[in-house]
Amino acid sequence: MGAYQYYQVMVGAAEIQITDYNPVNRRIFEVGEKAFLDFDPRGVYIL
Repeated sequence: MGAYQYYQVMVGAAEIQITDYNPVNRRIFEVGEKAFLDFDPRGVYIL
C-alpha cells in the first residue's frame, strides 16, 4: 500500500475501477468482499 489503492468493483453487471488516494488509516477490502460506496460527486472524474 502506498499513496493510493486500486479497486475493481462490480456495480450490477458493470465493472468500474476506483482509485482511493491517500488510504492511510482506511480499511482495505479483500477480493469478493461486499462494500458500499459513498463519495462526493464533485470529486468524480469520468475518463
